[in-house]
Amino acid sequence: MKIEIPVPCTEDKDKMTPVEGGSFCGKCEKKVFDFTEKSTGEIKTFFTEQEAGKKICAIFTTSQLLEINPIAIGFDSFFSRFRLWNFARKFAVIFYFVFGLALSGCGSDSVDGKVKVMGDSIAITSINDTLSAQIERAVAKEDSLKITSPQNNVVRTEKVAAESDLKQDEKKHPPPLPIAPSYKEGRQQMEKIIASNLKYPEAARLNKIEGTVKVAFKVTVDGKLKNIQTDGKLGYGCDEEAIRLVKLLKEWNPATRGREKMEMNFGVNVEFKLK
Repeated sequence: MKIEIPVPCTEDKDKMTPVEGGSFCGKCEKKVFDFTEKSTGEIKTFFTEQEAGKKICAIFTTSQLLEINPIAIGFDSFFSRFRLWNFARKFAVIFYFVFGLALSGCGSDSVDGKVKVMGDSIAITSINDTLSAQIERAVAKEDSLKITSPQNNVVRTEKVAAESDLKQDEKKHPPPLPIAPSYKEGRQQMEKIIASNLKYPEAARLNKIEGTVKVAFKVTVDGKLKNIQTDGKLGYGCDEEAIRLVKLLKEWNPATRGREKMEMNFGVNVEFKLK
């Protein structure tokens, strides 16, 4: 098994919603598996059990990657050379890693995705937003690039676009970043509703259970909530109560990108503390 990660994911794990076996990334809307406590054998077993061609997002430590594949971490030398390349060469390399590697982009529903290196990691500066935006919006033209899948060695051809094919205004004005959803009556009112309606579960009270329940959900373009779930760590009825409280928050401002409304995952923490 071979893992290559030239540019690790820059998303903050601490801002993700904890779920069983990892975290939920609101930006990419998918689960990020946490392998930092797993052995090399467990990691290899996990990947061999996955469906061929499937992609995941996962978190490793540098030492784990070196054990699995000693040549996988060439970040500093790679990135110092990368910055000196012309656009066409940068684009070809990025396109290869987005579509061809076992651990590629996090925006896909498939498994093997962006990887965030934790612990004994090497810091990498991410590629600038303008270049990323140009790549996302590039229109397929004449040039082609052969890409080899590391899992099944199937060669396929994908169309790529040269820098000259990008519209001038797109290069000067990359797409705006998305704005997260918000409760219509404001954060202060949201906290007031939760605090005033909270009913401490009897089982939690008897067992003196205290803590925070992290509730994750998706805000639709209509400002409604769906897919409400918790991390399930506190128990004793606290998770069910936290979900009930979040359902009281009826009207939301949806996330936006420019003038366009979009669905986005969001989260609310509900604290349980005995008086």
